[in-house]
Amino acid sequence: MTKKIRDVVSRIAMKQLITFFFVIYSFTICAFVNIPYQINPKNNSVFSSGTLIFTWNQTEGNLSYHFQISENIEFIPLVADELISDETEIEFDFSESGQYFWRLRSCDNGDCYEWSPAYSFTIFNPSDISENILWLDAGGEILKNDNSVYQWIDMSGNGNHAEQAETLNQPIFIENAFNNKPAIDFDGTSHFFTGTELNNIHQSSFTTFIVADGGTVSGSLQLPFFLISPFPDGYWITRNVGNQKFNVINRNFQSSSGDLFNSGFSKKIFQTKKTINTQLQGYINTHEVFSTTASNAISPFTNNNYHIGYANYQFIGYYKGKIAEILIYNKAVNDQETHLINTYLRQKYSKQLDLGEDVKVDYGFEPISIIAPEGFTNYLWSNGSINNSIIANETSLIWLTANDSFGLNTSDTIRVFFPNVNLTATNSIICKDSTVFLTTKLPNPELYSFEWSNGAGTSLIEVEQPGNYWVKVTDTLGYYNYSDTIFLALDDFASNISLGPDIELCSGNSIGLVETDPDSEIISYLWNTNEITPEIVITQTGNYTLTVINENGCIAEDSIFVEIIGTAPSVDFGATTSCLGTETIFTDLSEPAEDDELNSWLWEFENGFISNEPNPNFTFNEPGIFDVTLTVIANSTCQASIVKPVEVLFSPQAIFSKDTTCINIPVQLIDQSLPHSDGEIISWMWVYNENIFSTEQNPFITFEKPGSFEITLIVESSNGCTDTTSNFVYVYSNFQPPTNFSLIHPKNNQIIEHGFIHFSWNESSFASYYSLQVALDESFEDIIIEVDGLEDTNYSLEIGHGKYYWRVAAFNLCMDSTRSEIIKFISLNPVFIDGLSLWLRGDVFDSIDNKVTQWTDLSGENNHALQMIASQRPGITTFLNKPALDFTPNQYLIIDAVQELNPENFTYIALGERRGTTAGAIISSVIPSWWGTQISTTSAAFQFFKGNGTISSFATNYDMSRPWLVKFNNNNPNGEIYINNLFHGNFLKEVSYSELSNITIGRSSAGTSANYFNGKLAEILIFNRALDETELNKITGYIQAKYSPPINLGPDRNTTYGF
Repeated sequence: MTKKIRDVVSRIAMKQLITFFFVIYSFTICAFVNIPYQINPKNNSVFSSGTLIFTWNQTEGNLSYHFQISENIEFIPLVADELISDETEIEFDFSESGQYFWRLRSCDNGDCYEWSPAYSFTIFNPSDISENILWLDAGGEILKNDNSVYQWIDMSGNGNHAEQAETLNQPIFIENAFNNKPAIDFDGTSHFFTGTELNNIHQSSFTTFIVADGGTVSGSLQLPFFLISPFPDGYWITRNVGNQKFNVINRNFQSSSGDLFNSGFSKKIFQTKKTINTQLQGYINTHEVFSTTASNAISPFTNNNYHIGYANYQFIGYYKGKIAEILIYNKAVNDQETHLINTYLRQKYSKQLDLGEDVKVDYGFEPISIIAPEGFTNYLWSNGSINNSIIANETSLIWLTANDSFGLNTSDTIRVFFPNVNLTATNSIICKDSTVFLTTKLPNPELYSFEWSNGAGTSLIEVEQPGNYWVKVTDTLGYYNYSDTIFLALDDFASNISLGPDIELCSGNSIGLVETDPDSEIISYLWNTNEITPEIVITQTGNYTLTVINENGCIAEDSIFVEIIGTAPSVDFGATTSCLGTETIFTDLSEPAEDDELNSWLWEFENGFISNEPNPNFTFNEPGIFDVTLTVIANSTCQASIVKPVEVLFSPQAIFSKDTTCINIPVQLIDQSLPHSDGEIISWMWVYNENIFSTEQNPFITFEKPGSFEITLIVESSNGCTDTTSNFVYVYSNFQPPTNFSLIHPKNNQIIEHGFIHFSWNESSFASYYSLQVALDESFEDIIIEVDGLEDTNYSLEIGHGKYYWRVAAFNLCMDSTRSEIIKFISLNPVFIDGLSLWLRGDVFDSIDNKVTQWTDLSGENNHALQMIASQRPGITTFLNKPALDFTPNQYLIIDAVQELNPENFTYIALGERRGTTAGAIISSVIPSWWGTQISTTSAAFQFFKGNGTISSFATNYDMSRPWLVKFNNNNPNGEIYINNLFHGNFLKEVSYSELSNITIGRSSAGTSANYFNGKLAEILIFNRALDETELNKITGYIQAKYSPPINLGPDRNTTYGF
């Protein structure tokens, strides 16, 4: 045997591999450098219509740039498609609003590189957003004498211009006020505008945006940016000199926050958003500074002319400062629209951060300074520095964030390129006894000096040892930089390859590797016979050489001498494809050499099973594909082997279920067979009395005589495999009839809450199944629900509001039946009782952190009870195993108004329990006069507050910490009080009014701590009329059935033996 390493081939292969790595890496860097990254407009910028200048970084050695604009990020279709020669900027005019995308790539002699990232920008005008009713822009159209403005034109198109006819009162136009944009200056002594009434703004949602600064002021007046109606019942947006805050007044309700110091303040974006009857919010520079839901702050106000800078009222003074733009929308703008408007205003009136073009250093490593532009604060660089400049000494992407003149975050990036000293090679493999060339990516290495990690001092080195490699590169000024570090790992593949010792074989036998490297994958074989397979068949004596290459490109070679001593038989076999559980039949197809005979066979199956028969049968234990080996030996002692795959298919599992039956009663056979994992059952054969009686999946069969009868099922799966199973069906000639039985729930005349109702009944002996019927009439001519085949003695159905009748029939095997009695019940939904104005139920509410924010009114009148203050929200608990609200002192809910309630004729019902002995109001109102119930502390009593403020008390001699149901049924002039269904007296209703407003639950409307309710409330119902006795009994029955259901001892019990 001989073994050697082909050094030359290995060295050449590794050089080619290094060249390949170099080309790929160089292309990647080149593509990076040759991307013309955008400078302006920045990504996600917003501009008004007009001319935009597009600029980008220059790339090296390129003759042109391919420039595109589209309204779609896929750039289909294109708005602009230009080829620009040797320029890094282009201008385009935009007249149509919308979002656009732009990108470009560099090209060289017709070959173009990778596209830059797609940057987005938006062309926007405030009137693009719907409901813009006022748009005053100092850079828009104004009418003036010299610089005195007498009309500020409304650009919304609604003609709501701001005007001032008196010269003395005319504000002054300033050309370059904010970021080189104009503004209108108000002197604080006489300047102001007046505009027309803004249609319908007083009773709808609306949003305002104002860009302004403020001068030095003193005193305590309100200085208006903008106001509607100069009286307390209007809407004011002001600078409050008294508390130095941003101020909004709606109907004399004042909301203030955000510092506006009297010493003056820089320009800001002021926003207010009023969602009618819901919320009023104020923002400064996009940050929310106040939010309120107070009724006077969110309700309609009195509309009138609008004023800017001043209005004639005792608390109002003249505004001092500049106003650049005012926007008003007759709606609550959404978050997306708000962001768009704020971005438009911010980028219009405040310079945004721009670090300029990328920097490329052509030679050396001398550090450079990157200086931030002026006009910004709170600098933060990518290296953590907070100075206005940083030093760059290596190739890097540098970012800077800062605050613009609005105090909002702005950012930009710049790329700095130093000469690239990284190595052309990456972490890779070095084959044993081969070498690798290492160098840097510098385009002019002769201008630098080098110090390699192995001590070498040239720009190109050749290495043959594994390990870490890096280089220090120094320029002529003494500045230096370090390359990246790569690791060369040794591949010892060639030392672990062997064809084995020289050998004697029979002609027709094979040779191949007997020793390989377990950590390597051989990807190429080449014999000196020009064959490229792992093994070759030997037919003549001689030397044989194999050259192999692994996945790392390492090459190894080995040789072997083979002497032919005979001729091997030709070996082959056939096998059937079987299903699991059946035998696979193997057939030997081998042929001996001429004048030779086969004398032994060795079959090797799964898990070590073998056979020496020429043609064996074998049953595999599981499905799958198995390698079976056959070795045959001839009389000449020459042998041959072959390995072939044999497939065993999955078999289905036949299963079916059946019921016991009676003669002449069809019984269904239910197929429950299981197919193989990736197949399905495709056929069924049902056999009775040696005849196929059905090929359906779930057939019926009828027997005409009693006894036990065997049924056989044969199923076939989609792979052709079958399975068989048998079972017996037991048939009776007759069966004991079902015994009488009774119904359990609902009980007769029971009133039940509508929804899912649980029906249950006692078991009927000898019954096989039941049929449940629900009808609208006692004769069951109008059956609305019928459920057959019930095996259990209970069933749930969803039942709507109304009166119903129900019964159950029991059936035995032979279809003999027994019926139950008929029971009437009422499914009650209070909504269907006329006059329901308020229905609060303990399981329907909204909550945050287990505290109730809204107790939802189910009456359909939307009289929801709310609590916006977190500390005053009631909790969640249970009452008689049902959900309820838990009130403690200082916790209550508010209903603005129960519009439909008639206080002269009404019914009020409440369910709950009290903790302790403190008096507490369940529900009350003070506008226009007291009304409600309260638990008294002086005795175990309920009190009713009548319309004139007088009190009726009703002693109950009842422990109020136990559950109670109180009903006030007011049929003017006499009112009736019921406590736990017991009549407790009458009261007179002396004052009438049409509406109850500012209703509180859990507190008297006077708001004193002594009148907070302390306990649980599970349900409250108020009707807009006095219920009659029948209706009142239905509601009472509904509550009793829900919270205190009748005693149910369960199903009857039969004792089969003993006493």
